[in-house]
Amino acid sequence: MRWIGEILPEDKISRYIRNGTIGDWAINPDGTVNLIVEFFKDVSLDDAELIIEHYDGVTKSRVRSINALVVTIPQDAIYELANEDSVQWIEEVPPQPIAEPYDITEVEK
Repeated sequence: MRWIGEILPEDKISRYIRNGTIGDWAINPDGTVNLIVEFFKDVSLDDAELIIEHYDGVTKSRVRSINALVVTIPQDAIYELANEDSVQWIEEVPPQPIAEPYDITEVEK
């Protein structure tokens, strides 16, 4: 798909963040949020980390396969971050997987 129009900051932000319904698992006690920020392929992750730091964010890890960073950033900085040309997409981190308890004897039947 191609687009020749202007890309607005809200076009780069997941609907949950836009709607103010960020999951509890992604919100820290200090009000910061845990996000995955995807950058365009021509942006190095070193440069991406500098951008995150500019918004008082902290990089937790890199996801090289999609050129993204897992970050903690102040919630009020999300729209400013989305205004960066190098940012492609912003979404909350997924919740932790729920362990499915099972009884091995049930599996053997």
